[in-house]
Amino acid sequence: MVKIGDFVVTALLDTGSVRNLIRFDVYKRMNPKTKLWRESTVLTGLGQGQVKPLGSFRHVAEIDGHVCRLDFQVVPSAALKFEAIIGSAFLAHAPCPFHEEKVKPESPDWIFNIFEERRARRVRPATHSEC
Repeated sequence: MVKIGDFVVTALLDTGSVRNLIRFDVYKRMNPKTKLWRESTVLTGLGQGQVKPLGSFRHVAEIDGHVCRLDFQVVPSAALKFEAIIGSAFLAHAPCPFHEEKVKPESPDWIFNIFEERRARRVRPATHSEC
């Protein structure tokens, strides 16, 4: 779930998408006060070949408690199964940002937490006589 302003939508996080997309019917339900910016881009890879966005807008979004300002491209309602798609641009703002080939955690003790969790689940290895 993603909160865009005061409106909650069901969204797919798609690391293969560069853009954030939202269906036109969802945009209209939001009753936004902002007008759409013109778009000259044609999107490919939405299962239907090519889709021309109806416009775009910028809004504050909250994803898993993390708030950031994102640009959304509004696409025809039939172009998406989900109400919205959150693309890789969000990942640069995420609490554990993804950067090209590496993950850059926000908290320096994240690796220690993983180690402690693994240690707590560790099972004593079997000896030769137990096999």
